[in-house]
Amino acid sequence: MARSFTKRDIDGIFRIIQTWPYDKLTWSDICKASKRVLGFVPTRQALNGHEIIKDAYIDKKQQLKNTVKKTKLPSSLAAAALRLQSLRDENERIKAENIRLQDLLDVVCYNAYTLGFKDQDLTITPSNKDISIFKQQILKELPRVDRGRHDHIPPTVDSRCL
Repeated sequence: MARSFTKRDIDGIFRIIQTWPYDKLTWSDICKASKRVLGFVPTRQALNGHEIIKDAYIDKKQQLKNTVKKTKLPSSLAAAALRLQSLRDENERIKAENIRLQDLLDVVCYNAYTLGFKDQDLTITPSNKDISIFKQQILKELPRVDRGRHDHIPPTVDSRCL
């Protein structure tokens, strides 16, 4: 009578499937590879009877199916270096643009808050004139923040209150 798989056996077979290094995956391959964990070659039906193993197999097959085929190697080391530098430059440009857009989002969120906009205000379709006014208000520069400097006190504020 065949012994049942322990949790440790199932975890080991799961790891084998998840770290499968080849482009093709079959139940036969998994059965043979499982010998390292179990000490014997199990049947496909024995492995397929465990949901964790079955789901891991299906997911890995789908992943292998969706992976891009091996890319063509560049013709020379110089071409590879140019391609690498081009990708690095593009990556830096995208990072800088992302930072710029995050800053713009901060400005828009702050101004929308100070103007009293609510979620329901965003569903109203404004006219063209309203849009230009809205853009002026929402893209207004953020106010300067006083970081505890008291060298400039507005004349309307009593200095004793500070």
